[in-house]
Amino acid sequence: ISGEPFSSSHHTLKETRNLEILEISFRKFVHESPYPVMQVNREGILLYANPASEVILLQSLGIQTGEKMPGFWPDLISETLETRRTREVEVECGYMTYTLYLTCYQQGIHNFINIYGIDSTRKKVLQRKLEKTLRELQDLKDAIDQVALISVLDREGKLVFVNNLYSQLFQKEPAEMIGKPCFLFENPPVLFQELWQQMLRGEKGKCEICIHLESKGDIWLQTTGIPFFDYRGEAFRFFFISFDITAQKQAQQLLKERKMLAEEANRAKSEFLATLSHEIRTPMNAILGLSEVLESMEMPEKSKEIVKILHRSGQGLLHLLNSILDLSKIEAGEVEFIYQSFSLEEWLVQVIQPLAVMAQKKDLDFYLKLPRNLPSLVKGDSHHIQQILVNLIGNAIKFTEKGHIRLILEIYEKDNFLFRIQDTGLGIPKEAQERIFQKFSQADSTTSRKFGGTGLGLAISKSLAEAMQGNLWLESSKEGKGSEFCLRLPLEILEERDTPPSYSLHAFVLDTSEIRDSGILEYFQAWQIKVDFFSNFHKPPSKSLEEKGLFFLFPLRALEKEDFDLSKLEPLFAPRPCVLLLREWDMQKLHDRIPSHIHFLTLPLFPSLLQQLLNKLESREEERSPLQEPISSLISTSSPNAEEKMEKKEFRILLVEDHYENQLTVQLFLEDQPHLVLDWAKSGEEALEKFQHNSYDLVLMDLQMPGMDGYETSQALRALEKAEHRNPVPIVALSAHALKHYRDKALEIGMNDFLQKPIEK
Repeated sequence: ISGEPFSSSHHTLKETRNLEILEISFRKFVHESPYPVMQVNREGILLYANPASEVILLQSLGIQTGEKMPGFWPDLISETLETRRTREVEVECGYMTYTLYLTCYQQGIHNFINIYGIDSTRKKVLQRKLEKTLRELQDLKDAIDQVALISVLDREGKLVFVNNLYSQLFQKEPAEMIGKPCFLFENPPVLFQELWQQMLRGEKGKCEICIHLESKGDIWLQTTGIPFFDYRGEAFRFFFISFDITAQKQAQQLLKERKMLAEEANRAKSEFLATLSHEIRTPMNAILGLSEVLESMEMPEKSKEIVKILHRSGQGLLHLLNSILDLSKIEAGEVEFIYQSFSLEEWLVQVIQPLAVMAQKKDLDFYLKLPRNLPSLVKGDSHHIQQILVNLIGNAIKFTEKGHIRLILEIYEKDNFLFRIQDTGLGIPKEAQERIFQKFSQADSTTSRKFGGTGLGLAISKSLAEAMQGNLWLESSKEGKGSEFCLRLPLEILEERDTPPSYSLHAFVLDTSEIRDSGILEYFQAWQIKVDFFSNFHKPPSKSLEEKGLFFLFPLRALEKEDFDLSKLEPLFAPRPCVLLLREWDMQKLHDRIPSHIHFLTLPLFPSLLQQLLNKLESREEERSPLQEPISSLISTSSPNAEEKMEKKEFRILLVEDHYENQLTVQLFLEDQPHLVLDWAKSGEEALEKFQHNSYDLVLMDLQMPGMDGYETSQALRALEKAEHRNPVPIVALSAHALKHYRDKALEIGMNDFLQKPIEK
């Protein structure tokens, strides 16, 4: 018993010591904790704060130990003491966020608030992202709800969810529709049935369906279906989003109807133009034909001039008509493009030479620059390319009073051909340049008054170029200085040019601007011809006259300025050959005055024709041989001895034509042909009767006649030939119709050819 007090005292001392150790450990734990720990009294005075709290104290609260908590903290502390419930508050410290928990702690009669904190920065960031995502999803849902019908179905086709727009369409509340079959299952459209089966297989899809609502009529929906899968991978929910495309469908239908109306109007316009063309061409055939006959008759000069004006005016009217018809064909898509192979240089000669003569008649120079790698054979629509070039170069000639016209051909990117047409003419005012390719547009009204024209040429040319996968544009133009138009077209190269020739020749050239502009010096350089210049043709360089391969080159205009007699060239420069460079128009005028011993080249210059001359010079052939025939021979297709070649037997022609004027025109065209007998019929019925009782070598058939037209008559003639076992007689249509389908129909029913009025002798 005596030892008990000591034992009890010893035990108490040990517990006290353990508590002290525990308190020290706890204090150390709190002090070293990475999380904020603080203690305040009921007055809000900060009693303790571990080091981890310094960030909050300094950056957010702005206090230190012994100071009162600021702001809302005293009220929060009082509320915590009164309710004895843990409170929670967030504190922002820079980019960090802390969540602080306030708990009530009582020691004796004293009450304290312990504050514990955790770093909730990551949680806050994630929370903000989640809130942002939820807002975006809500915004997206709200947006979709404004324009889309959304529904979710189960495997039985019953509605699980519908949005407001869906329910509004059927004028019901969403709750009324849930659990009931989707309306599409009542009378399911075929396309929806296919979509539903596709979704049951777990595939998404879409379709357009039309539904009929009594309150709204036909409604078109563009519907997309997406299956949702359960944990077993089976489709158990089906999400549908549908857009009302009724307005779009109505617009498409309206557009379709308007397109049909436009096409009908376009067909009516084309038929009107075809009829107008026929009605104008029929009298034009007589006007042009008879005026051509009159021109060949003997009459006083004044009368002959009147006839020429009449014929020229008729041709102008015909050109206007052709332009309007060309535009109509382009708009109707009836232009036929025929792509075939052709010799590029030969074609250029045929196209350029007549235009060069037109320019030279106005005392304009015409220059041509071709690439050294000009291919021999290309593939394209030569007819329509010629139509474009004739229009562009014709315009350049028309609007140029002095100076020159230049055509430059370049090849780039293999099959792309660029035609550049330059002139030194009026130019185009800046304000007019944007509209020059519009229909019926010209630079200004004074242009139309002075030069005439419809303003259709450039519009037609641009449309043709684009239809051939090319382009036409105005490269540059300066008022009073001239213009440059560019035409780009793809042409398939079929055959490249042979290796450039090489000559052992030496040219002495009279140095003039015409020589340099002609392009001949570039050819000499490419073909290794030595060139020297001299300036006085009265005094030739005699020391070189014996040199082998030497020849002299003169421009005609330089000699004309000095009134030089061409017959003196040979004795002055003998024994060397002389070559005269002159314009095609000069050659046609002076052909008989050029001495036979002088060779000549005409401008514009073509490489193959120049090669012919150089080959002669190198082989020492001194005989005169024109390198370029006059234009009339290039465009003539008849043989000069055609009359002699005609057989002596009678050649009988049946002309079927209801217009007396056209009958007379054909008769006058053919009356000077020997052994030719012309018979005519005024109708198809009369033609059939004459054909049955007579033998003919050719039938000329008008297409539009009262009673039996030309088509019916031709078919009847072919049937008669077959019934009587006759050999088919050629039938050639004579028609004022200019559209392609008339020609196609004529050939299809058995005619052999088609001549468009007005015809020429």
